[in-house]
Amino acid sequence: MKNLILILTAMISITACSQNNNKNMNTINSSNFVEEVLKDVKHYNIEPTYWLRIDVDGEYEAYVNDMPAFKFYKTESSYASPIPINYLLMKSGLQTVRIKIFSKNKDAYANIRVIEVDNRRYKEFDEKLIKKYEQTITMPDSGVYEGEFTFDALVPYDNKGWSEGQDLTKFDKKELESAVVAFYKKMWNIYNDKTKKEAKFPLFLEREREIAKSDYASKETLEEILKEYLLPYSNPTYEMLPLENYKMVFYGDGKAVALEQTSMVIQLRGYSALAAKYKTDMGSTLGDMSQMILYLPQGNRLQDGLQIIR
Repeated sequence: MKNLILILTAMISITACSQNNNKNMNTINSSNFVEEVLKDVKHYNIEPTYWLRIDVDGEYEAYVNDMPAFKFYKTESSYASPIPINYLLMKSGLQTVRIKIFSKNKDAYANIRVIEVDNRRYKEFDEKLIKKYEQTITMPDSGVYEGEFTFDALVPYDNKGWSEGQDLTKFDKKELESAVVAFYKKMWNIYNDKTKKEAKFPLFLEREREIAKSDYASKETLEEILKEYLLPYSNPTYEMLPLENYKMVFYGDGKAVALEQTSMVIQLRGYSALAAKYKTDMGSTLGDMSQMILYLPQGNRLQDGLQIIR
């Protein structure tokens, strides 16, 4: 009898906690979103920030810890800016970088550098080289080369990210894709319906909290991010594109999943299937591709448990 009472007490406690969490999540909206995200942000005397500098002959995709960091498909130019990757580093320790190069040439040159700077005192000449991956590659007949290397990172934060998610590769593929597509359709409707503006903020809270922690984000930065979240509702020309021509892609060693464009058009290739277009004040038409990588926390059912993590 005593054991039964303990079990019932535990169940009540868990249920109450779950209800409180749901209640708290339901109160997240555009007016308190920045405040809620800032609650998890801490600042330090030194704020290590890691970036990739990539110089590659040909098109490429870069992944950090099996999550997409950057995709570059323009062969007539190069991308010189450093690529921030802190949001893909969940905690201190060994990190993995993978590069996927596409080239029709016999040989391809790759120079990938991991650099570290102090977020509080960033100047380009203060960059510290952490790891260098430099090779002249003999391209396979397939025209696709993949290579990887590791580096050690030391950061003051600890994010769970997708690490405790379920292995989605073990699920029935059709059932999984059906659940992922249903989630994307739900988000498509939220973006498309001007009256559903507030519905998106609880869904993105976990992601933005972790990213803000890893970026040591300021209030000003988060207010700019809030403007981006409000774009579908503040710009009358914002128009969602049809949710079609996509493929399901696994990330995070099988613990994360996304829908991405199958189009080979540079403006769409490799981007999220959740896409829109809008006009700027100057009359130019721009695209808005909302990256949305999902995971399934332990204990959640596939039908209603998918969550946005990056």
